[in-house]
Amino acid sequence: MQEKRWGAFLCDCRSTMNVDSKKIGNPMSLVSVASNPEKEIHAFAKEADQQKLEHVVIGCCAEPSIFEEALQGMNLHFVDLKRNCFSIHPDIEEAHSKALKMIHAEIEVSKIRAKNPVKVNPLQVGNRVVIYTEFPEGLKLASMLKDMGENDTVNVTLCISSEIEGLGDSPLLEQRSSLVSVEGRLGN
Repeated sequence: MQEKRWGAFLCDCRSTMNVDSKKIGNPMSLVSVASNPEKEIHAFAKEADQQKLEHVVIGCCAEPSIFEEALQGMNLHFVDLKRNCFSIHPDIEEAHSKALKMIHAEIEVSKIRAKNPVKVNPLQVGNRVVIYTEFPEGLKLASMLKDMGENDTVNVTLCISSEIEGLGDSPLLEQRSSLVSVEGRLGN
């Protein structure tokens, strides 16, 4: 079954991965495999606008802000196909099969979220916030919290997993570490 309002922008990491759009494209009305995502996203965005896409699955480890700028007004869904499919499976057919399953799962999760919106639980924090993340969204959250602080009253410390790639240049990053345990309660 083809999802009419969905598209996929996938990256082959500068032609280092063998991503075949024909093997991925089944659930989408528009699929693009890019070798240079920073330049190719704009042509994809134009085509996505013409097709009136509502959702786009992004399978690329480039900076999320590139896609957020180019695909404004669309719901973006980021999946790490490189780390979860193409880097770990030597069999390309197996990698494509898993990538397709991950994309289908993201579509289904989106449908569930639309029917059951997550309730916002407002939380007040003091002037010190520590964020440990293994995902690019954690960096985005840290930046948002830092920007929300008035007159630099919020001290945001960002720690990222030593396994994550591509976030090492953030001015908020203080250390790479591995999380061993968490004790206490929120606010302690």
